[in-house]
Amino acid sequence: MANFCPLGISAAAYLIGILDEAERVDFERHIRFCRSCRQEVDDLTPVVQLLQAMKVDNTAKKRARPGRSP
Repeated sequence: MANFCPLGISAAAYLIGILDEAERVDFERHIRFCRSCRQEVDDLTPVVQLLQAMKVDNTAKKRARPGRSP
């Protein structure tokens, strides 16, 4: 990454949806003009999507297991 932007650390938080409303709006405004942060979002998007899919899959597997009695 040729140009480092300190707001790039917000990319993962943005993608997983943990920024509050004001932070999200600010970051979305920022990435319209910051190539470095847009690239960070683009690079992290497939990773976040994969992790979310794995989480959904694991949740479905847990629900499919028969309940255990004590």
